[in-house]
Amino acid sequence: MCDRLAQGGLSVVSGGTDCHLGVIDLRAWGLTGKSAEMALDEIGITVNKSVVPSDKAGLLVASGIRVGSAACTSRGMGVDEFREIGDMILATLGGVRCGTMNAHTLKAIHQGVSSLTRRYPLPY
Repeated sequence: MCDRLAQGGLSVVSGGTDCHLGVIDLRAWGLTGKSAEMALDEIGITVNKSVVPSDKAGLLVASGIRVGSAACTSRGMGVDEFREIGDMILATLGGVRCGTMNAHTLKAIHQGVSSLTRRYPLPY
């Protein structure tokens, strides 16, 4: 997922990750962690705002987000699904960045998230 986000133009703190968590620096896109967290929540993807190195925005706003894969891997999702999730994150944040996000687009992306979770239901 972090690779896909980096391919889409977002900055992955430390250049990548070898574990289930990644921190994405949103400053180059002019977004805050708080606004990204709220937008992604609207489409059904949960992330947490996170401070990044040299962050001046503070803890309550932050300049990054923390993304994780544990919830998705527990559902059985793999590389292809994480690419798909990365694309949905990029589409959402790109729309927010450009000011083109609207209710119709949010609904369409949310339907993609819902479709993915229906294909991979919770194992319990």
